[in-house]
Amino acid sequence: MSFAVHDEALRASLRRSFLARSDGVTESAKLGPIVDELKEASYSLLLELVAEWKLENVTIHRLPEEVLALCFALLPFRDRVSASHVSCNWRRISLSYPAIWAHIELGDSLINNTALFKMALGRSGNHPIDIVHGLTFDTDGVIEDSVMTHIHHIRTISYSTTPRPALLSQAAPMLEVLHGSGEHLHIASDFLGGQVGRLRSLHAQIGSFAARCPALGTLTDIAIHVPATAQGAEHFRHLFRFCPVLEVLVLLRLPIALAPFIPTGPAPASLRSVMMESCDAGFDLTAHCAAWQLASRSDITIFQNATAGEDLALIISGALSIDVRHISNSPTSVITALGPGSRRRVIEEHDDPHSLAAVMQRVRSTLADVQALSVPATSLPAFMDVFAVLPELKHLTINLHDDRTAAQSHISWLPWNLLTPLARLPGLRPGLQTLILNVVWRGPQDPPSRRDALDLTAHLRRLMHVGLPPILVKGFAAETLHNLPVPEFPGFLVHFVDQGLFPPACPVLSTVTSLSLDGPSSAESAPTFRHLFRLFSALQSLTLCHLLSQYSQFLPDGPVPASLRRLVLESEHNHYDLSEHYAHWHSQNLSDVGICQFTGPTRHVSQFLSGAVELIIRREHPFGPWKSLIAVCPEGRRRALDFHDAGYDMQRLAETVSSVQTALSDVRSINISAVALSDFVPVIAVLPKLTHLTVTVKPDDNSRDGRNFRWHDLASLAHLPASRPELQSIAIKVVCGKESCTPNASDARALFLHLEAVEPSGLPDIMVKGFPPESVLGIEISQLDGFKVAFETNCGSVNRGIEASTDGVAAPASDLEPMLLSLAHGVTDASQISDTYQELGSAAARILCDLVQKWSIGNDSSRCFPDEVLAAIFDVVPVRDRLVVSHVCRRWRSVALAHPAIWADIYELPRCKDGLALVLMALSRTGKYPVQLSLSTDCDGAPELLSALKNHMDHIEQLSWGPGCESMPLTTPAPLLSEIQGVSLDVPSDFLGGQVSTLTKIYMVQFYLPATCPALSTVTSLELHGPLSEDAAENYDKLFTLFPRLEYLRISLLHGDLADTLPTGPAPRTLQDLYLEGIEYDDYDLMQHYTAWKTDDNLQNVTFAQDCCEIADLGALIGGAVKLVIGEEDDTNRTQIAASGCDGWSRAIGFQDLEDGHAAYVAEMIFDVRESLPDLHTLEIEAAYLAAFLPLCDSWPKLTHLALSVLPAIGDEPAYDWAPLRCLSHVRQHSQSIVAIVIDVKMGPPSADDARTMLAHLSLCDVADILIKGFSNAVIANVETPDDFLTGLGIRFARDEDTHSNMDAGTLPDSGWDDDAPV
Repeated sequence: MSFAVHDEALRASLRRSFLARSDGVTESAKLGPIVDELKEASYSLLLELVAEWKLENVTIHRLPEEVLALCFALLPFRDRVSASHVSCNWRRISLSYPAIWAHIELGDSLINNTALFKMALGRSGNHPIDIVHGLTFDTDGVIEDSVMTHIHHIRTISYSTTPRPALLSQAAPMLEVLHGSGEHLHIASDFLGGQVGRLRSLHAQIGSFAARCPALGTLTDIAIHVPATAQGAEHFRHLFRFCPVLEVLVLLRLPIALAPFIPTGPAPASLRSVMMESCDAGFDLTAHCAAWQLASRSDITIFQNATAGEDLALIISGALSIDVRHISNSPTSVITALGPGSRRRVIEEHDDPHSLAAVMQRVRSTLADVQALSVPATSLPAFMDVFAVLPELKHLTINLHDDRTAAQSHISWLPWNLLTPLARLPGLRPGLQTLILNVVWRGPQDPPSRRDALDLTAHLRRLMHVGLPPILVKGFAAETLHNLPVPEFPGFLVHFVDQGLFPPACPVLSTVTSLSLDGPSSAESAPTFRHLFRLFSALQSLTLCHLLSQYSQFLPDGPVPASLRRLVLESEHNHYDLSEHYAHWHSQNLSDVGICQFTGPTRHVSQFLSGAVELIIRREHPFGPWKSLIAVCPEGRRRALDFHDAGYDMQRLAETVSSVQTALSDVRSINISAVALSDFVPVIAVLPKLTHLTVTVKPDDNSRDGRNFRWHDLASLAHLPASRPELQSIAIKVVCGKESCTPNASDARALFLHLEAVEPSGLPDIMVKGFPPESVLGIEISQLDGFKVAFETNCGSVNRGIEASTDGVAAPASDLEPMLLSLAHGVTDASQISDTYQELGSAAARILCDLVQKWSIGNDSSRCFPDEVLAAIFDVVPVRDRLVVSHVCRRWRSVALAHPAIWADIYELPRCKDGLALVLMALSRTGKYPVQLSLSTDCDGAPELLSALKNHMDHIEQLSWGPGCESMPLTTPAPLLSEIQGVSLDVPSDFLGGQVSTLTKIYMVQFYLPATCPALSTVTSLELHGPLSEDAAENYDKLFTLFPRLEYLRISLLHGDLADTLPTGPAPRTLQDLYLEGIEYDDYDLMQHYTAWKTDDNLQNVTFAQDCCEIADLGALIGGAVKLVIGEEDDTNRTQIAASGCDGWSRAIGFQDLEDGHAAYVAEMIFDVRESLPDLHTLEIEAAYLAAFLPLCDSWPKLTHLALSVLPAIGDEPAYDWAPLRCLSHVRQHSQSIVAIVIDVKMGPPSADDARTMLAHLSLCDVADILIKGFSNAVIANVETPDDFLTGLGIRFARDEDTHSNMDAGTLPDSGWDDDAPV
């Protein structure tokens, strides 16, 4: 019968039910439960009716035996054995169909493996058998004898212990796969009976090959460890003759001594995939691949400890994409060549960038098709000439890697200077389309910083006139790039892909209601978190991630804002209990609390669980032993604790919960993982109001297919009637995260059988959830004597008792039942009744969707939003979306036009053909509201934009522009303008109307100055590049006259031949921060400007960066310092001298290293100015400088602290040179004032032998306090030096937990010693 005649009746019934339930509802969010309730009621009835029909018309007994046998064959081995003991009929079928036992996987969890294995083989008849999961041959030979008996029909053998030769000498006509991980397998001439069979895959450790072996003639896949001796490898050279149809070849641990025995070419034509590996130095495997003539093969992988020669062409020939990587701290390169098609070639070899680049140039004829190339930044100079020989190269990726140690994480680390060779790129490869700078750091704890991003843009300024392709910068976190000023360069575009410290006060933050951020990550940012709750006084939701225990004291003490409802805390630190913060912040208003940590609950469990009416206990295993403890309280309040603690098992958690039973007096429901049920039975017994229990069952994580559900964990249900007789209901919820392991009918039957084992126990009725409808509708479920079991599917329950909802409004049962009965009349095919069920269910869902849509149209709540609320919402959407919402409807358009604040932040949309028109439209809507405007269009070619800017300059607050905007209307008065950024600016004398303005910040690449300009007199921050010519430098000598209030000045890329164009007189008294940088390869001493500009009360913080190492009047820069730090700058070939004074000033100068005698040269520089350092009490240098600096110590009578950094020599195996520490035995000959020495070992880890060698050198040093840092606790423990010996020498090792701590407070001066400063 057609369903169409029933549609109107069903619609009318559902409409009545929907209107009855939605009466009085005013929020659309509340419709969800109503619709779900109607769906569940409808589906529940349909499921029950279908189940009743199937019980009357389909039974398991009507299935043919062949179908049952096929079902049994799909079960895991354990369940097949169980099925053979269910009934006489099932046992007869199990014994009559050998195919059921064709797949044998014993596993380690089965008892009596040997007996079960022998039983399964006995039931297999002559059917092909697959033995998997690493068969272990027992010592008494039972398993081996069984295999030998059935070897004639075994198809697969996977073993973990090598069988005796007698077994493998038997004929095995059906054997196709032989995989093993045991001892060496000797391939004799009688291997597998000496006959050609079906063997196609062999994975093993080979001990020897016979001269002939017919059984190998059918192999297509071979993965072997080659024979270890020449005698065993004698016939290995004939491998291709043994295996003429080989397709996949894997050769592991190839020794160079056996090179003469490696097969000679050509390889079989069928060979398509090759992998070779050798750890022997100098063994080039590419030569063998070339001899095998593998040029057309699609997959080649080589791992070798040798340099590939001309045969590298075999790997890279014809590739479309090549990726070159260098393994850190190792002379190893990995070259990956992809294309054409699916071809993939990989080689890991031992070489250096220059030799690799030279080889690639010699074989350039094979690289004609390369379109994409990726190389490390360290290899860029070597590969510049390679770029020139790649005619089709379109995309170039430069990878910049983090090579810092953990102790260097606070310094700027990326070697941006390695990008200097890019200046040659346009001439070598003019057709390049994209250039990607990929920044790769060590891990999430040490990402590149905002300073790194600014340093990158500063380095790119050096290339700004080079015609580079667009540059994409990857690797910076989004929060790092937020509001990052990215200048426009005339030669190319730069785009950061993927684009909080808190101030003491900020009224804007007081309206924030939702906040999600990482916890403090540095000592500088941590203290500002104390003000979190004061700054965000209206907070409703707070999420703090990646919290670090060392900064826990900086989190706010509380109380939390009264408005806070949701709190989420997360930490990955061991032994950091976040519930401490919850206890301090506890508020009755908190309705949703989530804590995720790596330690078990401790002291605050009672407060966390107090008032709960439902308790949820979980144990998850996706990434380790995660456990969850969730308390659900009245009025929807919820508190969840997730923790990962291997030492905190479920039994201990149960004991912890049981110890706070008074806090659980109101618990009425428990939801618990089945694996934890047995441990929590005592907890269930002490909960006086508990009436409902839900047990969650998941698959065993160790099962092969993820479908082995742990039904046996339900056995503990038998203890519940005695411990909790008041229990009213039990639900078993089956959960599986993957579609491939959805529970099926077999799982339903297995569950029912396990519940039978609990009987008779007087349990309450059990509802089983989580099974799809098709898995339970066709099975027979008999009721148990002690309790009833019902299955509820994902669509609803088969129990007709839930046909009425809780509010008494009947579900549409009176309409659905006659419809289904009418449609099912005369149907005998179960598939037809399922289609009918789906048709009725889909119709009900469709009708409910129509009803909800009509309700939404009549109850649009956005109409009641005030205009101000809508305007505030529009204000936070992107510019493009602001334009969209202004065209949605008349009211939204009127709001968008009536509130100028919506358009206060204007930027030109990238890749938008109407971007200029949209900017003009947005600008016209701003009224007189302060505007921040950013332009990238060529303004000189857009007169309408220039005209609009002139009309709006009176309320523009910030203005930035790109290249081609030299005609900006900046002679117009701009009373609100505070900041300008651009590429080039020629300042006229009537700049900003020739009046004193509010301008405070200027960031410009090229800056041309007038003789006079009143508008510049208010600027406090100025950043620019040095002039490029004398014409461009005109009036630079008047810089301080034009900018009398300057506080911060940064001039980059200064040319020495234009030094006389800068001011010669003193700088303004307000100028406190100065940064000057010279160009490379220029003997330009920047100190001349310091001596000319310095007064008594300016230039507190000074940094110079130059190549010139002849520094005039160094004493003027560092004189009066109490702390002196001498070490590497950001480049390994540069040295920085940094000084700081007791009143907080800091000054530094960096210069180029000398090739020879650099330490002595630096010491001589300091010797010449030693008398200007009478108050010096702290000296930090590298250990290599010690011999040169020690004689200077007697010049400083107040010197009390000496810090030495020890770095390893760079090489194949980095090693430490401890010899410089011998000089410490002469400390007292040069200084009687030194009381403490710190030796900081960098770039570890140093070994115990290093510690012993170092102590031997320190044994003669008579300084009373020596602190050694950089050794791990494990290494210190292995030194085996008596504590009294170290105490007698005054030597202490800093433990891991003290890595960031200073020396004892009593041994340090009050000022000057900064343990975290770079050494």
